[in-house]
Amino acid sequence: LSRAAAPPFRFRYQRLLTMSYDAAALGVRYVSELRLDIHSFRLVWLQCWLLGGFDYIEHSVLAAVLRCGANRIAPRLVRPLNRRRPAGMHIVIDAPTLVLPPGVHAVGAHGGACLRLRPKAMTVRNALERAPLPGCGDARLLVDRVAVELPDLAWEIVSSWDAPDDAPASALAAAPSWLRFASRRSIERPTERTPAISTCMELSELRFDACISQYEILWRVFRQNFSRRGRVDAGAAGVWGILARSALVKCNRVELPRVRAVVRRAAAAAPLVAVELREMVTLVESSQLLGLVHVALRLELDAPAAGG
Repeated sequence: LSRAAAPPFRFRYQRLLTMSYDAAALGVRYVSELRLDIHSFRLVWLQCWLLGGFDYIEHSVLAAVLRCGANRIAPRLVRPLNRRRPAGMHIVIDAPTLVLPPGVHAVGAHGGACLRLRPKAMTVRNALERAPLPGCGDARLLVDRVAVELPDLAWEIVSSWDAPDDAPASALAAAPSWLRFASRRSIERPTERTPAISTCMELSELRFDACISQYEILWRVFRQNFSRRGRVDAGAAGVWGILARSALVKCNRVELPRVRAVVRRAAAAAPLVAVELREMVTLVESSQLLGLVHVALRLELDAPAAGG
């Protein structure tokens, strides 16, 4: 790289040391901080592999043996509240490229078309705060809040997961959108029903104009990459082995204000139908013994006029 070029990667880590860990005296704060600045980052995102990895670590026989050995070697220590905290994060990624294949079978020599997201930037920040959690009433518990923002998000379909960034792509959305993702991981858990994590995802208004085959790819990405079915398929393929449902309570919320999709038989064909989703709110609460799904939506269909 020349000196005039921007550095592709910057890393800074700080560990805050103190002789006292009295939460009442020092207040609640992170004991370490991490900052990353990355330029032009490309990531192939397989959520079924990522979440399957966490499930494997949590439920595998090897993990149980390691926990048993660790408990025998060193007794469990009860640490003060201000010592059980993750690191503070500030991550900025300039012009990233996110590739979302439709399941584990799409990553290989015979992989098919994939969804590609190209935001202007990606920022990740977290902060410690006290906030109410679902199912906990008005109690304000200590949580680690992580906020992710992707502005000017472009939706594209590419031929394969390893296609270069300058490869030809078919646009799905007529205009860029934005995505915001926020999660609260509970640090204080007074009861077993306290959610371990509560997430909320918000999308701006989306306007899709694509053919049937492109919508099929979009549906397969959601169905086989982001849902539990994708994790089960990954386990059946021998990625992580057979997975068990997590014992922790998790609450997820997805909000879509408005989505309009024009469906065509082919790329240059006349529209078959226009589907408009005026509003959708999805609430999912899951644990080892419980799975609740609540969906509220307003859907309208607009068929083309005869001969149109």
